[in-house]
Amino acid sequence: MVITLTVAAGLILVLVFVIRSPKSVNVPPRAKDYACQVFQLPLARTRFLNLDMANVKGSPYYFKGIVGVPDCVCTSQWRGSPVTIVGEAKGRKSYNKPRKFEVYQLQMYMAMVADKHRGKIIGLLAYKDGVIEVPYSKEIVQEMLSQRRACKAFLSQY
Repeated sequence: MVITLTVAAGLILVLVFVIRSPKSVNVPPRAKDYACQVFQLPLARTRFLNLDMANVKGSPYYFKGIVGVPDCVCTSQWRGSPVTIVGEAKGRKSYNKPRKFEVYQLQMYMAMVADKHRGKIIGLLAYKDGVIEVPYSKEIVQEMLSQRRACKAFLSQY
C-alpha cells in the first residue's frame, strides 16, 4: 500500500512537471538563425518558446492585466548555465547605455514570462552595436505595478 502511494505520488509529480514544462514553438530555421545572431545565442543550444521577429508572429503574454509580446523568449546557455532568456531587439545603437523605458519594458516582459515559466530568467536588449544583459528585478516590477493607478488617472485626462 505504501509503495503504491509512493509510486502514484511520483507519477503525479512527473505529470505536473511534463505539463508545466515550456513547449517549443515551431520557428522556421532562418528565423532561428536571425534571432540567435541578434541576441548572440548559440543556435545548437537554444530552444524557442516564443518569437515575434523575422516574419514570425509571437503569442502574447499576460500578467496582472497587462499584455505584451516580447521579441524573443527562449531557453539557452548564457555564461555557462541554462536560463530562460527574454529578448527585445532595438533598432538603434546603445552606446552601452539603455534607456530607462527600454529596461522597464523588458522588466515587465520578464515578469510576464516568470509568471508562466520557472527557473532563472534574464533579459537581453539587442542593439545594432551589441547586446546588454538586464537582470530580472521583482522590486522594479512591483514598483511599476504600484504606480499603475496614478498612471491611469494621469492618462485619462487626455
